Amino acid sequence: MEKVKKKSFWFWGFIILFILNISIISSMGYFHYQMKNHGKKYQSAMSKRNAFHTNKAEMRRNFWSDIEFTKEEKLFLKNSRKEHFEKMKALRVKLSESQSSLFNEIRKSKPDTIKINQYKTQSLKTQEEIINESIFFYENLKTKLNDEQMKMINSHLSKKFHSKKGMKKQINNN
Repeated sequence: MEKVKKKSFWFWGFIILFILNISIISSMGYFHYQMKNHGKKYQSAMSKRNAFHTNKAEMRRNFWSDIEFTKEEKLFLKNSRKEHFEKMKALRVKLSESQSSLFNEIRKSKPDTIKINQYKTQSLKTQEEIINESIFFYENLKTKLNDEQMKMINSHLSKKFHSKKGMKKQINNN
């Protein structure tokens, strides 16, 4: 009688593990099928994050390929972009630190409202510096590039910064 119980236990254990394995394998296959053949929503999210079959050099080449620059203009662009990115990186670090300090103060059991206002003012000032740096960079581009080049840059930047949802809202509001 005891041997029958042991055999029955192992038999049902094997059946349960078999069913579990079949369900795991079918789930993995379904996800793989979705990604390879019909995963449009996954592809669009990955391509927006520059992770779907492109690298940064290729993306940069595609961005600037429509515009013809002289050697001086290329050098100017390279130097001004490098300087702009360095400034923006420093400003973003500064903004992150001020926001972190603000959050640390807010989450205290008894936050100091004076410090909260200081951190808030500091964060707003840093955001203003970021906007001013972007405006300065753009205005600096206008000084060295001609109207046709700026028109192409505006077109590229417009595509980059305006999502389809934002454009639909803008169209519906007009």
